[in-house]
Amino acid sequence: MISAVRWKLALVFLCGAVFVPIGVLLVAHGGVVAVVIGVVSLAFFGPAALLTLAMVVRPPRLLTLDGAGVLVGAALPSLRVSVPWAEIAAVRIYKLDAVPIGPGLKMLGLVPTNPDAALWTQRRLTRLNRRMTGLAMSISGQLLPVPLERVVEEMRRFRPELPLEYGKAKAAGLGRVTRPAQWRRRQRE
Repeated sequence: MISAVRWKLALVFLCGAVFVPIGVLLVAHGGVVAVVIGVVSLAFFGPAALLTLAMVVRPPRLLTLDGAGVLVGAALPSLRVSVPWAEIAAVRIYKLDAVPIGPGLKMLGLVPTNPDAALWTQRRLTRLNRRMTGLAMSISGQLLPVPLERVVEEMRRFRPELPLEYGKAKAAGLGRVTRPAQWRRRQRE
């Protein structure tokens, strides 16, 4: 079982919690546009700050490995996914350049044996992840207490022949504004 690192979660909480009082000030003293921005800020960062604070108090299991497969954890139990070893063809370590999250996030992706299987296609988050990275499921190395290579070693305790691939850096964004500059250049060509 691999849990999130508490101090990293606390840092995420502090960064996100800054936007809650800003949202309150915008709603209380702003014009129409400022009020809309303030409400959006409160609607997003308020629940996110509460969830992250709960994760600081009790860090979630991010990854559980056993003979049956991989349990990819999350803060909310409804987002946890159990992936049998038979569904994993390989694992891929790659870097994700995602603005505004940050450049060069090291990621561990699960390469599916059958990309069209229900496990990889029915969940909204796996569809979004596939669109952004080309893989249905990825785990960020940012909150893990060990390097991703060590996670792969642990995976190989249960499945010794598990292939490891190293992928090229992926550029991801949620829209034109958040895409890295190299994406915008490629689209113009």
